[in-house]
Amino acid sequence: MPAPEYEPLPVDPRTMLRDIATGSPMTARIAALRLAVLRFDFPEAIVQIDPVRQDDTAIAIKATIGLPGGGRHTAIAAFDVDAESSWAEQYAHTETIAIARALDGLGQSLERQVPTSPGKSGTPPPQPRSGEEDHLPEYSWNAFWREANARGITREQVDQALGRSVQEVTPRDAVMALQASGRW
Repeated sequence: MPAPEYEPLPVDPRTMLRDIATGSPMTARIAALRLAVLRFDFPEAIVQIDPVRQDDTAIAIKATIGLPGGGRHTAIAAFDVDAESSWAEQYAHTETIAIARALDGLGQSLERQVPTSPGKSGTPPPQPRSGEEDHLPEYSWNAFWREANARGITREQVDQALGRSVQEVTPRDAVMALQASGRW
């Protein structure tokens, strides 16, 4: 089987992911695109993939993903090796599942990374509001923490304004809570 042709990523990898992910089983290509979306949204994210076990009987992979600002999740996927497919295919599948679980554990589910169109779910993708929030039009964690640091706002102050961990919300939610508390 010849190697697939190289396809450069679009400016925003969501377009390619949206085209192939709907109704498809998790594949190595989808996992790679999900990581591309993560890198697009969080360029400083840390992604670490470690084999825990890789031999003739079992494959176990650990995926750890860390976001700027402290969000971090580790997931493990393990499968018994069988004779029905190649070892390399089984390794790639195990790695794919570990990556997907780590992304899901961080709240970066496929549905969140690639919002559906209004016709499919009735809920349009989140759009930035105009007016006082224009200084953070992208609502990424990188933009949020740059602005928060410039204002002298600490993670503890964000958690306090939210009444819960910043890891449980979107950057936009954090801005709105800080605005309501008078810190933004």
